[in-house]
Amino acid sequence: MEKKRDAFPLDRGGEKQGENPGHPEKNGVVTRHLAVGYGKKVLIRDICLTIGRGEIVTLVGPNGSGKSTILNSLARQLKLAGGEVLIEGTDLQKMKAVSLARKMALV
Repeated sequence: MEKKRDAFPLDRGGEKQGENPGHPEKNGVVTRHLAVGYGKKVLIRDICLTIGRGEIVTLVGPNGSGKSTILNSLARQLKLAGGEVLIEGTDLQKMKAVSLARKMALV
């Protein structure tokens, strides 16, 4: 049985299928102790994620559990209340909007 990754190949930036995409800190998205919320109220804290380049990730949970809040913080639509987000090794807060848009798509 084929893995979904092999059955539905993704564009991995010139990487050969089945090849290791490398360390996610340099080739993906990493969150360290992410805390997000609205205004001064922190709703979600201590989120640690490691997403490798080309991986498809799904956030699953009931209504109001914070899925959109987490995604909005990763897209820089919400200011972080704490922690950090690295995109290909660069701090999200230091990236220009154009550079971020070229590296990330959220659905």
